[in-house]
Amino acid sequence: MQEQSKQVIIAIFLGWLGGYRFYKKQYVLGIIYLFTCGLFGIGWIVDIIQSCRPIKNTDQQNSINSDNTSDDSNLIIVTEFHTKVVGVTYECETGPYSYRQRALEELSYRDTLILVPYLFDLKPAYRVVNKKNSADIGNLSAELAKEITEKYSDCNIEIVDFYVTGRDAKTLGCNLKIRITKPNPNDVTE
Repeated sequence: MQEQSKQVIIAIFLGWLGGYRFYKKQYVLGIIYLFTCGLFGIGWIVDIIQSCRPIKNTDQQNSINSDNTSDDSNLIIVTEFHTKVVGVTYECETGPYSYRQRALEELSYRDTLILVPYLFDLKPAYRVVNKKNSADIGNLSAELAKEITEKYSDCNIEIVDFYVTGRDAKTLGCNLKIRITKPNPNDVTE
């Protein structure tokens, strides 16, 4: 059964008993729902609506042309790669949430993730942040941050796709598709 369908079914049939909240690993809220019949029905309705929101699909990728140019013809794609976000179980450094797991739970496919460079122990680092609410969900690995800083300091670095993992597990994670571009030297501007 698809993840989306499973969430909708749980929300509709067990939401008033806190089933959807238990499924989302929000145990305290699940217990509250259990004793208040889904927050007197209001929370149950909210959960049904929330469960109907589309879940990001890994097959959704931004288009890349075969000649290694991005959608913006002024840029050349230097490289693209997939990586995972590290530190997803720690407290948030920025944004409205206390913990990164909560920020990941609320992450929608409509959100835009950005990389924010900073120094950690005087070494280059990149924080992964939700542009909508400034909530950080983790970091790039120290090795990757070092490589990006050393090899691609004159390039543009952007997250072009992401996928939240572990929706069926205890701990959520996040995989990223990163694109590194540079200005097209053949681009003649007036």
